[in-house]
Amino acid sequence: MGRPPKDLNPDESFAKHYGWKIRTLRERKGWSQEELARELNCGNSQVSRLELGETSPDKATAKLLDNAFATDYFTEHQEVVSRERIPQAARSLAKQEERARVIQAFMPTLVVGLLQIEPYIRALAGASTTPHLADEIVDERLRRQKILQGEAPVRLNAIMDYAALTRQVGGPEILSKQLEALKGHLRQRNIRIQVVPERMAAYAGLSGGFMLIEPHRGPRVAWQEGVAGSGRIIEDLGIVQGLEDAYDLIRTAALPADETERILTKIQESL
Repeated sequence: MGRPPKDLNPDESFAKHYGWKIRTLRERKGWSQEELARELNCGNSQVSRLELGETSPDKATAKLLDNAFATDYFTEHQEVVSRERIPQAARSLAKQEERARVIQAFMPTLVVGLLQIEPYIRALAGASTTPHLADEIVDERLRRQKILQGEAPVRLNAIMDYAALTRQVGGPEILSKQLEALKGHLRQRNIRIQVVPERMAAYAGLSGGFMLIEPHRGPRVAWQEGVAGSGRIIEDLGIVQGLEDAYDLIRTAALPADETERILTKIQESL
């Protein structure tokens, strides 16, 4: 005799409610988790995690859930439930980005998040403290990047250290694709990319990445990168001003933007 299913509290969070709905509709059909797993082309453990709200479905799985239960609910709420599983600080950042007119970003160790490609993001997520949230992290970061597209895109000024562009996140093939994507972004009128050369042994900003976010209305805010979900939005005007000063110094240390494509190609050829 199998173990009884764990109790679910649908009022605990939307993710729990979403999972409770999957279990409720499954039981209403008289299906076992194994039978639903066959409908979703996945394993029993994945169905269990979906029902417990421990993971959220991708768009394809949400569609299969709707097909299995003759609803539109799971597709309509897939993005919402995926976003809820992202740490609150990251969700706050996404909201600030959506209100932005101009973003100035600096990263000393990695490619700026708004410019990362899917396999690069997935490799980072898989090596993080929350590898089980890799799908949600990928979906959310790609969703955030939509602000750089459309009729009135956000203007992005991105500066990265040379070392960030040589770090083989995911291996040389993924890095090469990432560098090629950056070269493509150079053709976007709203994106400017600069590189701090490796000869700059010390300069402002080496201690950590950050962003300055200028909204259409209101004062600038900043985002400070952190480990394991510890990144934070900064609204203190004094600290924001200090980061603005640091960004100006970093920009002075960086090569002109018309040198960026040459540098990216040089790194690709070395892989």
